[in-house]
Amino acid sequence: MMHRTRLALLALIGLVGTATAQPNDLVCQPSGKSEGHGALAALIDGMEPVFQAFPEYRELIARNATDICLSASLYDARGYFSPEDNRIVLQMDLPRPTQVAILIHELRHLQQYTTGSCPTDHLAMSENARATLALEADASAISLFIANALKDAGQPDIWQALANWPTHTDIAAAFAAELGTSADPHRATTAAFAQWYASEWRRDNYYRASCSSYLDRQDSTKTLPRYEKIAPGFFEHLCIMPDGSPYDCGASGEGQRP
Repeated sequence: MMHRTRLALLALIGLVGTATAQPNDLVCQPSGKSEGHGALAALIDGMEPVFQAFPEYRELIARNATDICLSASLYDARGYFSPEDNRIVLQMDLPRPTQVAILIHELRHLQQYTTGSCPTDHLAMSENARATLALEADASAISLFIANALKDAGQPDIWQALANWPTHTDIAAAFAAELGTSADPHRATTAAFAQWYASEWRRDNYYRASCSSYLDRQDSTKTLPRYEKIAPGFFEHLCIMPDGSPYDCGASGEGQRP
C-alpha cells in the first residue's frame, strides 16, 4: 500500500502531512489543459522558460498526468507533492518567481518518485530518514542548477528567489562559489547537495519530521517495523542531472547520519 508522503520545500511541516490543503480550497489545472484560473495560467506562463530549457519537465507532467494546484490555506508549507493524489500544490499568494522556484523543486520530487528513488517503509526508520534528507538535498541542488541555467540565459528572477530565501541562502552561495572556482555546473550541484547537510537545523528538523511521519504510518497501518538499509547504488540512482548525466553526491550523502 502506498503510504502518504509529503515532499515539501522550505517547510518542515510539509514533510509530516499536516500541510495538506483543504480540497474545497484548491484551484487546479489538470495536466494537458492550457486554460484555467488566471493565477494558475500566469504560473504556467512563468514556467515556460523552464520548459523550453528543460523540456523533460513538461514531458514529466504530461506523462504522469500530474495536476498543478494553488491553495490559500497553506500556512506552514510553501508547496508539496502528493503522490497519492498525483498533484503538486503551491501556496497561492507567493511572488511568481518564488512559485516557479518551488514548482521546479516539487517537479524534482515527482521525478524522484517516478524513478523509484523515494524510500519505502521496508527501511529502518533511521534509514528512511536518511533517504528523505537525501531527496531534499537533491531537489534543492537540482533546483539551483536549473535556476542558474536560466540566470545565464538572462532570466535571473528564479535564482534570486532561491538565493534570497533564508533557509536556502547558504546553499545558493555554495553553488555560486564552486561555479566561480571550477566553472563546472556538475561540481556546483555537488557543492549545493553537500551544503544542504551543513545546516544543523535542516538535518535535525527534517529528520524529526521524517521519523514522526514514519511512526504515524506504522501506527495507522499496524505494520511491524522493518530494519532494511538503503540499497547499494541509492545515491548513484538519485543524483542524476536533468540531461541524464550523473553528479557526485555519494561522498556527501553516504555517511550522513542526522
